[in-house]
Amino acid sequence: MPATLVAYFLLLIYISRRVSRKSAGGGNDDFFRAGHSSPWWMVAVGMVGASISGVTFMSVPGWAAATGMTYLQMCLGFIPGYLLVAYVLLPVYYKLRLTSIYTVLADRLGKHSHRTGAAFFVLSKLTGAAARLFPVCLVLDTFVTRPMLRAAGFALGTTLTLCLTALALLGLMWGYTRRGGIKVLVRTDMLQTVCMLGAAVAILFAVIGTPQMGWGTVAELWRGSVMTRVFDWDWSHTTNFWRQFISGMFIVVVMTGLDQDMMQKNLTCKDLRSAQKEMCLYGTAFLPVNFLFLFLGVLLYTFCARTHGYRPAAERRRTADRRCGERRVGVGRLHRLCHWTFRRSLFERRLGTDRAHYDYLHRPSKTGKPRRTNSRRTRNNPPPRAYLRGRCCGAHVAGIQACR
Repeated sequence: MPATLVAYFLLLIYISRRVSRKSAGGGNDDFFRAGHSSPWWMVAVGMVGASISGVTFMSVPGWAAATGMTYLQMCLGFIPGYLLVAYVLLPVYYKLRLTSIYTVLADRLGKHSHRTGAAFFVLSKLTGAAARLFPVCLVLDTFVTRPMLRAAGFALGTTLTLCLTALALLGLMWGYTRRGGIKVLVRTDMLQTVCMLGAAVAILFAVIGTPQMGWGTVAELWRGSVMTRVFDWDWSHTTNFWRQFISGMFIVVVMTGLDQDMMQKNLTCKDLRSAQKEMCLYGTAFLPVNFLFLFLGVLLYTFCARTHGYRPAAERRRTADRRCGERRVGVGRLHRLCHWTFRRSLFERRLGTDRAHYDYLHRPSKTGKPRRTNSRRTRNNPPPRAYLRGRCCGAHVAGIQACR
């Protein structure tokens, strides 16, 4: 792993120096907008890598165990969201020839709104970058920094080594971007995308090639596994299709169309037409890319289940729901409709209520004396609902057991 990381960062520095030489003396326009010379396909590929990041590489496969592939419903909502950005917001940005998209706030609402929007952007980006950088630093600290320091004879604390790893990464990032600007970022983001997707595909084929798996297992999982479920039409679930689809549209508009970091790369394209093609390609690419990561998660969980006996949360929840359903309606004993009619008419209305009322009347009161069954007050006031509910549920369970 250390040799791979060194080679990767050397390649980044080489790209930075090569691009910086070509753009030397270009000024602010070349640093912030790359002189409007970035190929639109390169920007699209690079933005995919900038969006998924290392956290996505580690987290999205884990969603397959909890919610299946229902995240693809939100990815479908991304597509109309990116169309809105491409054909509503981008024409405004290119018409005004902006360097910062928050200049629109200054023109429409004044300088205070401009400064407020820019300040919130800086705050959100710092927070988001820290959240994305932390797990990457944690992985590198665990598998690279501490083993190397132990091999060299240094015994440092975990916190100190983690800080050293973070400072080293930040220093390398600053080193290869300080001269080339956005033009370097466009090319290094494309390299990041190629490396991440190539690693995901390599892991996918490595898992399929194990003795516990195989292409037959892939077809079997796609047909019958609960983790490959894509669409959810139940309105009571947070993974409902329309909830995910509509929220995906608004997420794209807010987190891409109104985000300086993402839109800055779009402003480096040659013209508006190129930027719109880039945005449409970028939005469409989210669907197959996230499908790749989710299906990788399905294969990894299946591999763990066959080697270590692990069962994903979605599979455990499905089994629990099936067992609860069997206990609730007596599957295999009575038809659901017949059992529903039988339960409602016999147990809850007749056996449950009458037996509960009988026990309530003959149970001693708080004073120790039996209740008077012939009094008008007792006849006109039935027992409390909580007591009836408890007796009815008990009668219902007794009836289910009798049916079995």
